[in-house]
Parts: sequence; C-alpha cells; structure tokens
Amino acid sequence: MKNNNFVFITGSGRSGTTMLRNIFDLHNNIGVVPELRYFDIVLSSIKRYDLKKSEDKYRLIDKIISVIFSSNDPEWKKLELNKEKFKVELFKCNDEKFFYIKLVELYTSKRNSLISVDKVSTIFIEKIIKFFPDSKFIHIIRDGREVYASSAKRGWIDNYIYLPILWNESIRYFNKYQKKYDNGKNFFEIKYEDLVKNSKLYIPKLFQFLEVEKVSNDFFNKVNKLSSFSSFFKNDNVGLYMSKHFLDCYSLKKQKKITGLLYKNLKKKNYKIDKYEIDIILKVKYLIKLFIFRLHYLFKIKGYYWVFLKLKKIIWIKKL
Repeated sequence: MKNNNFVFITGSGRSGTTMLRNIFDLHNNIGVVPELRYFDIVLSSIKRYDLKKSEDKYRLIDKIISVIFSSNDPEWKKLELNKEKFKVELFKCNDEKFFYIKLVELYTSKRNSLISVDKVSTIFIEKIIKFFPDSKFIHIIRDGREVYASSAKRGWIDNYIYLPILWNESIRYFNKYQKKYDNGKNFFEIKYEDLVKNSKLYIPKLFQFLEVEKVSNDFFNKVNKLSSFSSFFKNDNVGLYMSKHFLDCYSLKKQKKITGLLYKNLKKKNYKIDKYEIDIILKVKYLIKLFIFRLHYLFKIKGYYWVFLKLKKIIWIKKL
C-alpha cells in the first residue's frame, strides 16, 4: 500500500456489506481485504495478550491464523496463504494497531492501492478512529424486516428478539459515533435499496465520498456482471438485485411482532411501514436481551470478551 487510507464498511449482517465491498474492488485505486474479523475476534480479547512477551504474541498470531484459515470468504481463495510466512511477518509487529496494518499490507487485493476497504462491526468505530483518525466509514442499511428474513433464511438464527436488536444497535452505534466524530468528510450512510435500484446515481456518490476518480459506463457493465456471494454462499444471480422474503415467510402475527420491534428505526430511515404496538411482555423480554447484548459488546469494545464468556458460562452453570 502507498499509504494508510482506510475505509470501513459497517452495517448489520445481511444488509449488503459484501456486495458493497465487491463493488469497491472493481475500482483501480481501491483494494479490499477478505473478511479479517480482526476487530471482532482478535481485538475483542486483546487484553489477555501481553505483546511484549513472545509467548503471548505467538498465541495472538495463532488466533489470527485460526480465524483466517476457517473463513468461508471466497476472497481468501484468491490469495496465496503461507502460515509460516504469515507468522514471521506478524511477529515483527509490536502492538495491535500494527498487527492490523500488516494484515492489510499482506492481503489487500491490490498491493499499490490508494485506499483499503474492510468490513467491520459498527461497535468498533470509536476504537478504529483512535488507531486511524482519518478513516472513513460507510454504513449500509437495509430494511430491517428483510434483514431478519434473509438472516433466518440463510440459517443464521431465527429469533424475533435477537435479530431486531442486531439491526437496531448497528444503527444506534453508527448514529452515536457519527454525531461524536463526524467532520463532514468521514461518515456516509446509504440504503441498500437505493444502491440496488439506482446504482448509477449512488455509486458515483460513494466514490466522491472516497475522493477517487469517477467511473465510466464500462464500470457499471462490470457491476452488472458481479458474481453473487451472499455472505459467502454463491448463487446464480449476477449484478445488483433485490430480494424480498419477509411477507412470504412469516405469519401476520409474527410480522407484527418483528415490525413492532423495528418500528422506531424503520420510520426514522423512511421505510414505508404500518405501526404495530408490542405487548408489555415482549417489550420486557426485548429490554432484558438488549441489556445482555450491550454488556456483551461492552466487554468486546474494552478487549475483555473472554471474561464475558467465562462469566456467561458460570451463570449458566449456576442456573443448572
């Protein structure tokens, strides 16, 4: 890389983050990295490693290797992976910031790119800004009802409380950090639906935000031929396409529950929606799970996630 111009795509799962990354990779001056999960997996437990100790540094490197070599992201298959070379290169790094820089240098899709793009969880924006103050963040939002249906259809989880929390919290964290850190140049929000329906309008806006050269009509021909890897599961679709499953997959009763939990942010983001009230029992369940969810992410942000996992296990054993 010529410099460290980092761009981070954020958004809840099934919102089009992979699609957006693949679009950026078509640009000559933008390199993308495979899904590193560095912040979510590695940095979330960084406090258990003393990087001044060789033993701890190798433990961390082994953790990074296990994440990379178990990934389903097809971008990894395009790269030459050598565990021993990997260990030697990473051992040269002395803190968590330079571990990340080294990973990007090793595995970006274009070695001389002006910009490097990675997908990250929205909760780590503040941590990233401390590492890289000039970073840019793009938050992609998709209708939360379709995110729910797509997640359940993909087999992730079908939980009418947990999935709405994931979607709502991604929006909350992005709005929180945007309000705190945006200088007018480093935060950008886009709707999945706008990007798919009117790519010739919104893709140039994205590149203008990144301050890279404009694209030609030939670029859009490439976009229309993109292979579809929907969270790393290949299908026969090409280009940008809209998929809708929510109304077909769920009973009216379940639709009302899910919509009620998503309503506030759906309305804020100008999605067409009828208001559904949720009952007090569902509201209490949501608040309890939301508290646990935020506690879990607090441990991740602070780098003590392994402690949370131990506490969770102890509490579960006591319940038994």
